[in-house]
Amino acid sequence: LHHDESTLIMNTTLLVGTAAEGTSSRGAGYARNQAVKLRGMNTSHTNNSTDDAKCFHFLCILDSDDIMHPTRIAEQTSAMMSLGYGQHGKHLSEKALMGCQFDRIPRDSTWHYATWANSLSDKRVVLEQFRECTLLQPTWFTSKSWFKSLGGWLEAPMSNEEMNKFKSADSSNYYRLVHSSELRQTSPGVMSQTLRLAEDTRLFYAHLR
Repeated sequence: LHHDESTLIMNTTLLVGTAAEGTSSRGAGYARNQAVKLRGMNTSHTNNSTDDAKCFHFLCILDSDDIMHPTRIAEQTSAMMSLGYGQHGKHLSEKALMGCQFDRIPRDSTWHYATWANSLSDKRVVLEQFRECTLLQPTWFTSKSWFKSLGGWLEAPMSNEEMNKFKSADSSNYYRLVHSSELRQTSPGVMSQTLRLAEDTRLFYAHLR
């Protein structure tokens, strides 16, 4: 999104990425993080820092069982840009997480959940955050920089070979997702310390914090 004092220009580019041959599966979180990186890997975009300073880069999340309405991106972009600038000169969209109502396929699936989520008032979006993630992940629209500052999605464990390489390169940043059944057998005392929130809830709470 390119923005100056008088105009707002939205450019769209289809970016397609593939994993290298022999790469192990790393799960949905890893795939999503790689998708976020695609634009940075595309060399056709300008490297002009002046032009780039006028650009806004947003992420629009969708789900395969929800209807993606044709005007959704335009409407959420317009809503983001309408937030304006804060007192320190930063555009307020830089730390915003926006959601919207949704239609599901088939339309009567999860009707009770969909009705609850689509009828939330501004007040209930805040009050009911401890019951459920009140902004549904498939409706999220946020700046790329804010998503990265929240840590992105957690990724599935690396293969043994990949883990050994990673540990050798930087042991301070090494982590591994452990299934609860493994903990039950090896370290029952640490079970409660390793249980994780669902990814959408974890990111939502990180945003609220």
